[in-house]
Amino acid sequence: FSLGCGLLIVALCYAIVRTDGFIARAPHYGNVPSAKAMWAWDCPRRIAIEGRKGRYCDFGIDWRTARSKVVLWGDSHAEHLAPLFERLAGHHRLSFLEYRACRPLTDGDRIRLRHKNPERATAGCHRSIEAGLRFVESDPAIKLVVFAGSWDFSLAQLHTPDDPQPPDTVRRQLAVEAMLQTVDAIRAMGRDVLVVGDTPWAGSKREECHQSHSLIRRDEARCQPISSDELVSKREFSEWFTERISVLRPKVRTHSIIGHHCRSGSCPIYLDGIYIYRDQGHIRRDLSDEHNQRLVESFGLDRAADWEIYANP
Repeated sequence: FSLGCGLLIVALCYAIVRTDGFIARAPHYGNVPSAKAMWAWDCPRRIAIEGRKGRYCDFGIDWRTARSKVVLWGDSHAEHLAPLFERLAGHHRLSFLEYRACRPLTDGDRIRLRHKNPERATAGCHRSIEAGLRFVESDPAIKLVVFAGSWDFSLAQLHTPDDPQPPDTVRRQLAVEAMLQTVDAIRAMGRDVLVVGDTPWAGSKREECHQSHSLIRRDEARCQPISSDELVSKREFSEWFTERISVLRPKVRTHSIIGHHCRSGSCPIYLDGIYIYRDQGHIRRDLSDEHNQRLVESFGLDRAADWEIYANP
C-alpha cells in the first residue's frame, strides 16, 4: 500500500511540474481530439465584404452596426488568436473582423516571395494586400488594424530579382521595408496599427504530448516546456521584427506574446493539464472560455493595446 501511494505521489508531482507554472490539475489523457476538432471554433457571425469572395468571421459587437471596429489581418497565425480576441471583444465591447490576407511583406515588385512562379505569387499577394488597404480605407469606423502572422516562416521566402538567395540580414531589411509600406499607408488613413509577434514554436517532438494516456508511459523528454534555445532557433526573427517596427515607428503598437508567456525563461505548453497546441505552431481553438481567458492574460493580449479606446458605446 505505501509503495503504491508513493508512486501516485511521484506521478502527481510530475503532473504539476509539466503544467509549467500554471495552476493545474493532473494532465488530461482522455479522448484525444483530432487536429480538425482542435481547430474548431464557432464563429458567431459570417458576413460578405463587397469586392471580396467568401464570407468573413466577425465577433464581438455586430460588425454591421458597430461604430468602432478592429480588423484582425493575417493568416492561420492570426486565426488561432481569434478565440482569445473574442474574450477581449466581450469584455471591452469591441467589434472584430477576421480578415484573411497575405502578410504584408512584399511590395509587389522588388521584394518578392519564393515560389515556383515567384512573379505570379508576388503579384497575387500584393493584390491581396492592396485589397486589404482598400477595405480598411472604405470603412471610417475601422479604428485599429491588428497584424498577426507567421513572421519567421515568411522570412525565408523573401528575395529580390537580383539576389534570389540573399543572406538573412538582407531578408530582414526587406521584411521591415515591406511591412512599413503597409503600416504607413494605414497610418496615413488616420487608423491605428498593432503588430503582434508569433506564439512560441512547439516543435515536432511535442506533437504526441497530448496523445499519451499514462503518466508512467509518458515520454517526459518530449513534453518539456519550450526552452530559450528553441525560441532563439524558431522565433528569434519574430521578436526582432516587432521590436524593429516599434523603433522605426514609435506610434505603432507592437506586442510580444513570447515576452509575456515565456517571461520565466521557458514557455508553458499545458494549461490545467491540457496541452494547448494543435500542432507545431498553432494554438488550439477548441479550448474553453475560461482557458482562453487564461491564455489572454498569459500572452499579455489584454495589455497589447488600450482596448477601451476602440470600445463601442
